[in-house]
Amino acid sequence: GTTETFARYPGWNYNPSSKMRETYAKVLKEVDDVELECHAGHGGLECAVFTQIEGGMDIITCGPKAGACHTPDEWLDLESWDRTWKILTGILAQCDVKE
Repeated sequence: GTTETFARYPGWNYNPSSKMRETYAKVLKEVDDVELECHAGHGGLECAVFTQIEGGMDIITCGPKAGACHTPDEWLDLESWDRTWKILTGILAQCDVKE
């Protein structure tokens, strides 16, 4: 057989001194009263592409509970979506954004 590669995502290494992850952990504790758990994934994410474009960019990824992704049975937990929204807006409120 033959294979064809049409897209590749670069590696995205863990940053042990991520300020964004620290902020996320703080807001997660405030909103949901849980400690952050970090998990590595095997799939490609756009985050790795962004880190190549802008070296040193502090990036995290998070999201609501979901399953059966990219299938007809795909689902999304709406309560976890609401919590994710609250966490995201909490993170943005703590970021030092300059125009």
